[in-house]
Amino acid sequence: MKPGNIANFCLYLVASTLLATELAPSSAQPVAPGGPARPPVYKVGGTLTAPVPARESGIPREKLPGAKFVTLEQWTRMREIPRTGLYIVDSENVPNGLPEDLRDAGFRLAPDGLLRDAKGQLKALFVVARLYQGGIGKQGALGRGFEKFAQAALGMVVTPAHAGNPFRFACWSHAFWLEYSNGFCRWQKLHSVADAFGPNIGGTCSGQLPHTKITSIEVRASIGGINAGQTCANASSCSTQAEWDIGCFWPAYGSSSLTNFASLVDHDPAHGNPRGEASVSWFH
Repeated sequence: MKPGNIANFCLYLVASTLLATELAPSSAQPVAPGGPARPPVYKVGGTLTAPVPARESGIPREKLPGAKFVTLEQWTRMREIPRTGLYIVDSENVPNGLPEDLRDAGFRLAPDGLLRDAKGQLKALFVVARLYQGGIGKQGALGRGFEKFAQAALGMVVTPAHAGNPFRFACWSHAFWLEYSNGFCRWQKLHSVADAFGPNIGGTCSGQLPHTKITSIEVRASIGGINAGQTCANASSCSTQAEWDIGCFWPAYGSSSLTNFASLVDHDPAHGNPRGEASVSWFH
């Protein structure tokens, strides 16, 4: 190729890149075309496996000013993901532990709805959470695999103070957060978050709940073939995150399967060594 042609070709590439940058939406991330996604598939095991109804769980909405509430269908039908905001999915209230978990992860939500990460960058975050308690009186669907984990966890050397400290382990939540990028290069970050709670003053798992430390919490996350995991001992909360790099240049569309897992165990013979395990699978 002649030098003049090479120069013209390079100028063409630069112009194409600039044009693509201007055309790429700066205020929203495109979602892959198609119909609504199937709902997540949940599997639960352990002794604390009864779901707490959405209308009974969580804290009042005014406790987290700026949060928005959407249904799963509304989310999956979005043609574009907003540039910023906290979106709580399929919940009538703010999930227990969410304000603290957001703070620990470095997120700051303003009353006007702007959500920023620890670096001050605007983010869009969708939160799906479920709360569980005891009450069904039988082993759940993940029994065998869970028992192996429980036996290993209960073999840890723990002092009596680590059993439901300061409250007995009565309730727990498992949430997945899907965080979207909002620029020329696009990625999605999947968070897996689990929290252990004691009962409320009435002895149930409705309304606002106090955190309590238990023997062990394990969480795992997987999206786009990227895996992450974390185990927290003598903890009331545990989280991990897996980041899927979709791509850059022309607007990058991406759909992927995601899997979240949480296992919570408390060495507390006086209360039957309570435990809970949940896995969530979804294609979005």
